[in-house]
Amino acid sequence: MAARLGSTVSGPDFGKLLRLIERFLANLFASGGKPATPGGASAPTGPCAFETLAYDPGFWNDAAHIKRNNCYAYATNRRTDTFPQPGRATGHPITDFTCASAVAASKSDGAHAVNDCFDESERPRLLVALVIWPGEDGDYHWYRKHPDFWGHKPGETAARNVDSSGKIITDPERCDRGPYTDFCGYFLIPKSQKVA
Repeated sequence: MAARLGSTVSGPDFGKLLRLIERFLANLFASGGKPATPGGASAPTGPCAFETLAYDPGFWNDAAHIKRNNCYAYATNRRTDTFPQPGRATGHPITDFTCASAVAASKSDGAHAVNDCFDESERPRLLVALVIWPGEDGDYHWYRKHPDFWGHKPGETAARNVDSSGKIITDPERCDRGPYTDFCGYFLIPKSQKVA
């Protein structure tokens, strides 16, 4: 809803307007004062450095490995062939399909919130996003940032860079995620992340 000139904006509309202005300014400063390219890859801005790795779906989609690795393996860039789960390596697995449980399990393995930086010795520090399909029959899912888009590997299926509508993922927060309705946030995965 657009506000009329001279009128007061408050409540949810005001908050939405502030978030839009903050995102515009963050993108403007991140691009050196030039407007961001429409459709360009998004990434949260913040104080922490991270690295992006080249997109290599063949590494994940090889017949010997595709069914033995999942989104967590992909997000951490560890082809363990153990179908790894957040928290399993440290004895603190996900207890239910909520953001709180999945975040706690992942942080137990070594992940940090996107604004909690790692030093250079932890390179590559990977930028990832976590989402949840809530409910008893739910699930968690991870995306990993690449130079120009985001990639993911849904369960035993092929690694890909498209969402549920077949569109290139430039923003995991706003792409078509199907039933994964809860966006839990962005995180950094260090070289020392424990994965099992």
